[in-house]
Amino acid sequence: MTHPRRSMRKVLSAAFALLIISAIPAMAGLTVARHGRARVRIVVAPGASETERYAADELALFLHIVTGAVFPVVNAPGPSGGRILVGPAAAAAVPGIPLAGLAPEEILVQTAGKDIVLAGGGPR
Repeated sequence: MTHPRRSMRKVLSAAFALLIISAIPAMAGLTVARHGRARVRIVVAPGASETERYAADELALFLHIVTGAVFPVVNAPGPSGGRILVGPAAAAAVPGIPLAGLAPEEILVQTAGKDIVLAGGGPR
């Protein structure tokens, strides 16, 4: 039997991923994938929490399901542009992102040039 809380978390993860997938091009004028090839990389900080890594892996999975492309999840931010930064530590690679005032269950989805920042206000 599937644990109801875990099932709900998967449903919410899928819904959030689909929301992000549909919003990315409009938000940043960014092509996520073209002809089955990823045009962005997903970035988590080297010391990212288990929750942040899980979120990045789930995002990569859902992007793959929708586009057919394989999206790398990396620990080094690399040059700006074409990045989806997951978690507050990864978001710190982009100056001017307002993370300090986020409440524990609050999330931030923001563009910065050709990058997209996804971060939450506290550990889960």
